[in-house]
Amino acid sequence: MEDKAGELLDNFAAILEKRGIRVDQTSEKEKWDRTENSDWIITEAEPLFDAADVARFGKDFFVQKSMVTNDASIEWLRRHYPDHRVHRVTYMEMLPWHIDATLIPLRPGLVLANPERHPLNAAHNR
Repeated sequence: MEDKAGELLDNFAAILEKRGIRVDQTSEKEKWDRTENSDWIITEAEPLFDAADVARFGKDFFVQKSMVTNDASIEWLRRHYPDHRVHRVTYMEMLPWHIDATLIPLRPGLVLANPERHPLNAAHNR
């Protein structure tokens, strides 16, 4: 089944390329390397985020920058919710995940945190 899917994708890519559309077919290793280096496939041209990357704790939003959420969306949230604090967080994760698998607010001042997910240093989080 995977071979057939690969063949269909190659055929689709060929159709797009004939129409002048560039198709980026990166290897698995290159995808992992780009992800590890924060060389995201998404751009910062416009806000883009997955709601699963946002957790609200009262007046605080914790937003995970990821392969599906960019800095432009974090700034968009800051502009559209000026009465809230928006915290950008990043974790040493290679794949998309829902932030509620990492942080769960229990009550004011208390959060349940997944010990398997380690945040990157403070320079990455602001």
